[in-house]
Amino acid sequence: TMMNALCLHHHHRRISLPFRATAAPTLKTRKECHRNPPRASFGDDEEEEQGDENKTPLSSLNSAIELRSKLQEVALVAQTSPQNNWQDVFGDQTAFVYEPKSSSITWGFVHFLGGAVLGQYPQVCYDAFLSAVSERTGVTIIATPYELGTKHGEMAKKTRRAFERANRVVQERNGLDAGENVLPVFYVGHSLGAKLHAVASFYDEESNDNSDSNSRSGSKQHFLVAFNNASATDSVKILEKFAKELLSKREGGGGEAASSQFDAIFDRLVPFAEVAAKAAGLEFSPNAVETLDGVANGKFKSDKVTLLSFTNDELDQCSSLREALADGGVRTNSVEIPGDHLSPVYLDLDKYAKMNPVMNRLSGVRIGDREAVERIANEMVKFLKS
Repeated sequence: TMMNALCLHHHHRRISLPFRATAAPTLKTRKECHRNPPRASFGDDEEEEQGDENKTPLSSLNSAIELRSKLQEVALVAQTSPQNNWQDVFGDQTAFVYEPKSSSITWGFVHFLGGAVLGQYPQVCYDAFLSAVSERTGVTIIATPYELGTKHGEMAKKTRRAFERANRVVQERNGLDAGENVLPVFYVGHSLGAKLHAVASFYDEESNDNSDSNSRSGSKQHFLVAFNNASATDSVKILEKFAKELLSKREGGGGEAASSQFDAIFDRLVPFAEVAAKAAGLEFSPNAVETLDGVANGKFKSDKVTLLSFTNDELDQCSSLREALADGGVRTNSVEIPGDHLSPVYLDLDKYAKMNPVMNRLSGVRIGDREAVERIANEMVKFLKS
């Protein structure tokens, strides 16, 4: 991944990079993407060659490693807890399954992909949302984590393969593998996860030609939440906004120590990541224009699509996706509800603190809006039952 490559680079030489505060990206429609593909503005090169007093050391990348380590720590506590309801199907963190306790036999499967960073730990970051949907509808959730990278096509295919493997295992384990009687699959994604589902659909025909019938579903339907299709440099800014909004949503306590710890991680990470992305000339593949063109040219196949947007979300690009889907002959249902880009995420860190004394420092910390999560779950339940 980009982050791993930069970590390796850090061990070979010491570099200082400038700190530059930047505004959130302005996201474009599909036609605007063609005229002027989205790219972050970093100002004049002369401004970037300022004195040492305005530079941030590359060693601050350690903060990113620290953040990922903390999320991993929470995930491990959750996985080893008796109260955990998510199963690591293969024991390698490529697929987590939630089977509803409210129903003995499932009637369908949800393949879930989360947003950037938090999508690496969907069983923790999206547990409140996904478990509520599963218990209320009787569907089985299969969430496939992914690490950030620039090759979105490969990431999409990898997560789809992980889902298909897990789907076969769960069906066989529950005696659901019944030849022609294939259960429906619902593809659900948030932010970057919504884009990855769109990109994965470009390869569906190829995948079906090379896999057995048990991995194919009788019906393919998509529930895409706050679709985001930003460029690599803009995505760094989105990560910054993502983190800061999460931190501002803490419920309960947690203390100044927990707050300053998280704030320091992102304040030191983001300026480095912005400059590094620009210096490396990074771009996603497929990029924003290629993704929307693929959808508009009919590569995206779905029997039903619902696009869910939020009233206070400047990162949402559902309108450009809706336009491309219309050009590709795919009918969509658009829904807008109160909330913002992070509304699907709810982290009850206090719950994990009670599970393991090691996590005591996170006691009382809850990140997110439980009422907003409930509203989203309501919309998805409507989607599944319609």
